[in-house]
Amino acid sequence: KADLKEAIPQLVQQLQDLSALTKDVDKLMMALRPLIYAIRYGSTRKLDVSSLEQVINQIIPRICVLLPNACVGINEDFTNDLFEKILDTNHSISLMDDEKYLKDWNHTLDQITRLLNVSTLLKGGCLRMLFDKNIITVTDAANEMYLMLSVGNDTTSAAQWLEGFLHGSGLLLIHNLDLWNILNKWIDEMSFLTLQNLVPLLRRTFSEFSQPEKEKMLELAKRGQAK
Repeated sequence: KADLKEAIPQLVQQLQDLSALTKDVDKLMMALRPLIYAIRYGSTRKLDVSSLEQVINQIIPRICVLLPNACVGINEDFTNDLFEKILDTNHSISLMDDEKYLKDWNHTLDQITRLLNVSTLLKGGCLRMLFDKNIITVTDAANEMYLMLSVGNDTTSAAQWLEGFLHGSGLLLIHNLDLWNILNKWIDEMSFLTLQNLVPLLRRTFSEFSQPEKEKMLELAKRGQAK
């Protein structure tokens, strides 16, 4: 923005050096969005963005390789922070509209959904991103949801999976009644005490939905199993 074009080559070289050395996927994801935005809008400032593309060519593959392991065995606070960064990275890579990057990134999301000892929040969120891209079908999503909300599974983990899967919009529940019925059955079979303990977590999930979405869900809830 300051039109310091002469500084760009040295800055790009520093970025390349840092990105090649770091194993901190958290920092790589934080660096990605401003670089992609610079490429998308750099032409309006008459910047040569080819050097920035070389940096991104290093960063995205490293994110894809490092991220799955970074999701394993982390505490709740770091999980929530990492989830926001995964959402941001997903949006940034989608902006590039590069088939190879998208394929590699989607494969990484799929890996996270299958790993053991990974927070169900991350698993549900990654599955939702794949669902929104039509990479997995409604049937696949319903099968996974059925497994996550089945009797015997930890209810808190199931609620966290829902938080990730329903993040941003509840429209998929309204438009896909198979998913709604699985959720309805899960809550219907839950003891009052268990439901009472889960209310704060469920409220956090459903509070993100728009008022029309909430009203439609209330109508569905009154009916019981939807047909």
